Amino acid sequence: MPLPTLSAHSSKQRLWAKRLAEFEKSGCSVAQFCQTTGCSVASFYQWKRKLNATTQELAERQSGSTSETGSRRNTPAFLRIETTPPQAAVVEIKLAGDDISVLVPLAAIDSLHTIIVQLRTSCSR
Repeated sequence: MPLPTLSAHSSKQRLWAKRLAEFEKSGCSVAQFCQTTGCSVASFYQWKRKLNATTQELAERQSGSTSETGSRRNTPAFLRIETTPPQAAVVEIKLAGDDISVLVPLAAIDSLHTIIVQLRTSCSR
């Protein structure tokens, strides 16, 4: 299958520019218009987007300025953010008189009461 040439692309652009102008005048829905002209709805929206972008770029070049949307055209919609895992924060509990030290991760701080009860039970044996 041969690759489309620039002139083939230009003729398609002219064809779709004409179709979109006809659509604007038709008063039909996109689905009705596409069925009448024998084109797909997906192609209709694809060419509408392409031609609108081309028209906007030409207008920006002619005015010598960049609109707010034009300046963001090459900016990704989502930015990748990488984080490093936080250092494991712990609470150190030293039991008086027993020389026992217990390190409890902050993620388990809700279990602190249970840990202390278990320590009392273990130490009293």
